[in-house]
Parts: sequence; C-alpha cells; structure tokens
Amino acid sequence: MASDFAKRTTADLHKLQELLREASDGQVASLQRSLAEKDEARILNLACGASHETETLIDFVSKLGEDPLTDDLRKVRFRGIDIRAREIADAQLRFAGKGKSSDTLETDIGFLHDDATKLDQLSELEGEADLIFLRHQNYWHGDRIWDEIFEQAAAKLDEDGRLMITSYFDREHAQAIEALEKAGLKLRKSITNDDSRVVNARIQKTIDRHVAIFEKVKG
Repeated sequence: MASDFAKRTTADLHKLQELLREASDGQVASLQRSLAEKDEARILNLACGASHETETLIDFVSKLGEDPLTDDLRKVRFRGIDIRAREIADAQLRFAGKGKSSDTLETDIGFLHDDATKLDQLSELEGEADLIFLRHQNYWHGDRIWDEIFEQAAAKLDEDGRLMITSYFDREHAQAIEALEKAGLKLRKSITNDDSRVVNARIQKTIDRHVAIFEKVKG
C-alpha cells in the first residue's frame, strides 16, 4: 500500500505536468524546431534534491510539439545536480536502472553530487542544455548563491532552449524572476497554481505555487 507521502508526491507530479504544459503553451516553438534537428535532447535539473520530477521532465520534453520526439529514435539525456549528498544518493537509488532503450526512445539518467554555482567547471555537463529546470528555487535563502546559480544556468542554456522554475512563495517568485532577467534571460510566461497543495499554512508555503518559463535574450 502506498504511503501518504507517496500518494501526495504522485498527485503533485501529475499537477506539475499540467503546469509545465500550461506555462509552455505557445512559448516553445524555437525549442521544438531545434530539437527536431537533434539526435539528443538534454535536460538539466539544478538543485534537484531527490529529483522526484525526473520522469515528469523527460516525458514533458519527449512530447514537445505536434510530433513527439519519439516518432523517430531519439535520446533524452537527463542530469540532476545538488550539493546535498543524501538527496543525490536517494535520487541515484530511486532511478538506478531507469535509463532505458526502446524502439522509440533512449533515456540516459544520471545525478551529480556537486555545486550548481560551478556548472562551467563540470566536465560531466559538457555542451548546452535544451531544458534547465529548478523546482522550488530558494532565492530568499541566500540570494548571492542563487544569483550565481542563475548566471551559470543562463550561460549553460542552449540558444533556443528554455529554463523553467517553480516557486513556493509569491514574493520569492517575483525575486527569482528579477534575478533571472538580470542574468540575461527573458521571461516568456508566468502562471499561478491556484490549487497548489499547502505544506505550511503559517508561512503560506505551497507546492509549485508558481511556474515561469524563460529564454535567452537574443541579439
């Protein structure tokens, strides 16, 4: 029998999938065209913790556009990174062996116990990412560090890629948007999840309260 935590997590991920689609609606045309010319889609999940959303993100990217990537043999390369060893160990255990090949899609899933403020120094993350994701960014908890993470993420993002964040709090979401714009990204769309699950009513902390999607500033 599934635990209450597992049930809540599953429900949260179903909702997250809906939110990703809503936030990206009409905002990913250049990414779709870019992926159509590639053999591999690259996802980078920063400050990923235990990365419960791994399969949700892979599914989201593999189904972008009218013709899903799985129409032809495609590969999705997923990398999660977090400085917290316990959470990364949890992610590695949960997703061990989940990378797979089929007639339509190959998935390569890996996790790094490392510092997201030093992406440019990590040889394991060579190349740019098509989708960079930060779930429940904690900008209020050390804005200088998050400024560095955002700057590294902006530099790592493909020219036609997209960066997406979710936030627990209203004010923190606004702060993160401002910081990401200063890092060289352009806000395409921000949505509010009015059905977000409350985890701490006293401080109004709710799961995936906001979702925003960004692209690189061009020209």
